[in-house]
Amino acid sequence: QVEACRSLSDKINVMVRRLDTMQIRSQQALACTEDIINLKESKIRLEKAIEDKNLMSAVHCIKRVHMIDKEAANASDDYKDILSLESTVKEMVQADFNEAINKSELKDVMGLCPLLQTLGLENSAREQFLEFVNNNVFTAVTADEASVGGATDPATGYAQSLTSIFNNAYLILQKYLPLVITGLENSYGDIHFIKRLHHKCEKEAGLILKRYMKFRSVKDIIVQVKNAGKDGRLRLPTKNLPLSSTQSSSSSDMTSIEQQSVDASSTEVHVLLDELALLIQYCCLYCKYIHQLCNGARNRVRTAVASIDD
Repeated sequence: QVEACRSLSDKINVMVRRLDTMQIRSQQALACTEDIINLKESKIRLEKAIEDKNLMSAVHCIKRVHMIDKEAANASDDYKDILSLESTVKEMVQADFNEAINKSELKDVMGLCPLLQTLGLENSAREQFLEFVNNNVFTAVTADEASVGGATDPATGYAQSLTSIFNNAYLILQKYLPLVITGLENSYGDIHFIKRLHHKCEKEAGLILKRYMKFRSVKDIIVQVKNAGKDGRLRLPTKNLPLSSTQSSSSSDMTSIEQQSVDASSTEVHVLLDELALLIQYCCLYCKYIHQLCNGARNRVRTAVASIDD
């Protein structure tokens, strides 16, 4: 009896699974049938959107139609008409996109960017879009010397300039990267966007660091440290070295030759090292953020495959 019950239970389980499968397929068939029936309404809405030049609504209709099983949709004449209308929408979006770029209309370009991928225009528009943002958006990432002159002291000014570059890069990524992912994800537009912005940011940050190193005569200090005597006393150039107030006041009594160098204590050297550590810390924090973005881009599941060099 136990064996018979077990066999009966297995048969019931098989039947239940079959019924579940049939129910799922029936629901899919009903949903597909409903979509095909609604194709006529989608066609009407698409024609109205094209007439009103409402590209957002037109692309939304096309996106919904693309979600229908292609083999089933081909049974409807309305589907063929919608595909014909899609070509018209592509031409309209491409024309408006080119016009917005030629006129440097940032708001219009960013508004049209999410429409590119739905229409399959992401590959052809990627380089054009990246060149546009490089000339119109990435300009905010610049080594501005004005902040150095307006700071309470030069070292603070260099730190402010460096943080300004990193903050502007962060704001650009937060504001525009989601739009790039929506419109250019399948062409790896987000990766190229991050790459170009990072190249710009790295170049400008490097300029600031070089200016700081020159301002503090770091190269000369390194040479003097290497050539220091056994007593450990360093004869460093006074120019731009962060000296204490006592040394600054006494330096006025030096001769013109003696004013070219001064005995540097460990305090002054530590101040210089603290400034360098602060600048390097800003760079490391930015680098960590970029690594997180790159990991997210690498692990993102993309719906289509595109070629990429890097």
